[in-house]
Amino acid sequence: MNVGTDARKPVLGGTPMNAGYESTIVADELLQLASKSNDTLTPMQLLKLVYLAHGWMLGIYGVPLIRESIEAWRYGPVIPDLYHKVKKFRDQPVDRSALSSGQQVESLGEREKKLIEDVYKKYGKLSGIQLSMLTHKKGSPWDQCYEDGKRNIRISNDIIEDYFGRLFQEYVRQVQEERDGGCLREAGK
Repeated sequence: MNVGTDARKPVLGGTPMNAGYESTIVADELLQLASKSNDTLTPMQLLKLVYLAHGWMLGIYGVPLIRESIEAWRYGPVIPDLYHKVKKFRDQPVDRSALSSGQQVESLGEREKKLIEDVYKKYGKLSGIQLSMLTHKKGSPWDQCYEDGKRNIRISNDIIEDYFGRLFQEYVRQVQEERDGGCLREAGK
């Protein structure tokens, strides 16, 4: 993520459920980015990319990107509302028209657009299976919440924020070490 080290803002008491955007707005932005790259996204890719963007938004800024809840399903974290809009495409590319509600939609802010673009650049070329494996990692929010055979298990924003916040802090630490190590190498010459 190309974000400054002071970008993380604390949030007290978790995040309100009505904060953020509709997941279809984020999905549409990702589909536009894919189209600009002469690429397409399957439903699995799109769902995982929206989830990852939401996670990074929570982890870096402490605010949700999407307002819908996320559930731990067998194949990973899923945004049910978005899933039901794109499932008909199965393993084929999602058509942007499937996301349109015909109503005026709110616009993403510049910070959100930049974060979604960074997520697309980092993860957009991964297959649905690769993204699924990424979201299934030991200790991930899905891993913490999923119970085999149970349905509708909600993954709280607090769990997602904590996980991606730790990933962001690790990223910042690595960047600082590389920067500091580079200075020390120069000074040692």
